[in-house]
Amino acid sequence: MFVTTKYRTVLLMICLVISRGYAAEKPAGPQETCVTEECHKVYETKSHVHAPVELGDCKSCHKSLDPEKHTYQLVREGRDLCEYCHLDQTAKKIIHEPLETGDCLQCHDPHSSDNSSLLLESSVASLCAQCHDTTKNMKFLHGPTAVGECTICHEAHSSDNKNLLVSEHCSHRKRRMYALSYTSCFNC
Repeated sequence: MFVTTKYRTVLLMICLVISRGYAAEKPAGPQETCVTEECHKVYETKSHVHAPVELGDCKSCHKSLDPEKHTYQLVREGRDLCEYCHLDQTAKKIIHEPLETGDCLQCHDPHSSDNSSLLLESSVASLCAQCHDTTKNMKFLHGPTAVGECTICHEAHSSDNKNLLVSEHCSHRKRRMYALSYTSCFNC
């Protein structure tokens, strides 16, 4: 027992010494942008970069609390932070729950991503599957679901139609009476 604890302590000390040697120091004073060689360089290495980050305009989302300590706070809270610039995403009647609750980071990286639209997952299907089990107990998969293209039928952020559908769709009982009920289906 003592030997194991001794080795763990030595290993911990080695890790601390190594990490201190490679850790980037915080800037000593205010910076024009946080995306520099010393700080947050990784944001520029991704395929897709959020416009304020790309422009070095960190103040769009962050305000400095103490420039000497390099500490920051968000300029707005929750949904208001993203909606300030992306108001069009919440303009429709029905809003996707993560957007409604201000949890945009459930789907998007706020700074940069190797995925389009700053998504956290490489495909829309894998992102949607984090919350929606669309294939459970399904003998036959709906075409767009089968190929992982949820946004063919559903809006990602908000819609004027039930279930975030891209176009109106009637209930099963009314389908026989309304040819328009299949409009979204026939678009494929």
